[in-house]
Amino acid sequence: VRSGLCSLVFAAGFARWCSQRALLAGVRSGLCSLVFAAGFARWCSQRALLAGVRSGLCSLVFAAGFARWCNGVMASGVRVDVWLWSVRVYKTRSSANSACSSGNVRVDGAVVKPSKLVSPGQTVTARQRGRVRIVEIVELHSKRVGAELAQAAYVDHSPPPEPRTPKAGPAGVRDQGSGRPTKRDRRQIDKLQGR
Repeated sequence: VRSGLCSLVFAAGFARWCSQRALLAGVRSGLCSLVFAAGFARWCSQRALLAGVRSGLCSLVFAAGFARWCNGVMASGVRVDVWLWSVRVYKTRSSANSACSSGNVRVDGAVVKPSKLVSPGQTVTARQRGRVRIVEIVELHSKRVGAELAQAAYVDHSPPPEPRTPKAGPAGVRDQGSGRPTKRDRRQIDKLQGR
């Protein structure tokens, strides 16, 4: 009985401390409700009379606290470099981070640092290897996901890549193995080049 009451009192005190000191409102309320729900669940398990009601009520309270905590974390957003890496726009997180640091990534038209939090509905513009990718965020991911899930996490508004044109060879290229140009070949090459 004593440990259950102490955990409930501690959870309530921790919730009050969180509400006064924490910086992120969503994480604060979610974490405090999670801790409070865990304390309440422990208190219920030691005091309630009916086991079925006890476990049902406590698991319901704990689930509500956990859901609120998850919503608080996801509502606060995900770092832009983590999101770009997780949806496979960049191969590595360090390359996504360096792209953000060098100004190659914009969120809603503004150049951002790697720690900028993004949320669904925002537009991210990433420039890489001569190509511009414009994507609208649909889902947030903080871990790297498979290709199918990655493509479902954004809507691609990028312009199609430019078609590759074959490079023209330099003038005066000779067939390989034909040897050194003769005097006649050199005169023709000089005439062609206007010398």
